Amino acid sequence: MTTQTAKECPPHVRERIDRAVAFINDHFREAPDLRTIAAAAYYSPFHFQRVFYDAMGESPKHMVDRLRVEEAKRLLTTTRLSMGEIAEQLGFESHGHFTAVFSRACESSPRDYRRSHPMLCPCCGHSFDEPAPTPTTTPAGEKP
Repeated sequence: MTTQTAKECPPHVRERIDRAVAFINDHFREAPDLRTIAAAAYYSPFHFQRVFYDAMGESPKHMVDRLRVEEAKRLLTTTRLSMGEIAEQLGFESHGHFTAVFSRACESSPRDYRRSHPMLCPCCGHSFDEPAPTPTTTPAGEKP
């Protein structure tokens, strides 16, 4: 999923939108509501909704959900957390709500997504489903 190209807007509006985007990036795991995000940008919720959509090409709620789904994908492929634990960490109301939002965004349930993607090391991205690389050095005392 990609966001539409941001529309040009006056610098004072862009600054406030950028503040809202930074707030969303910092707090998406808490599922902030429209009123909270609008307050971070010093707008009323109604006006903020329109200005944000015009500038970003998506609603604030859509951006929050998109970031939560992206983080869920990462957690599904780099951890052994349960679906319920992932839902809780990302601020979803319930496991069912998490599954519904994820499925709508990915056309796949979180469980199916996890099954169809290899488990990756969070540090280096190496797939745990592939054999580990063999060492290129010989242990001390052994001949090559």
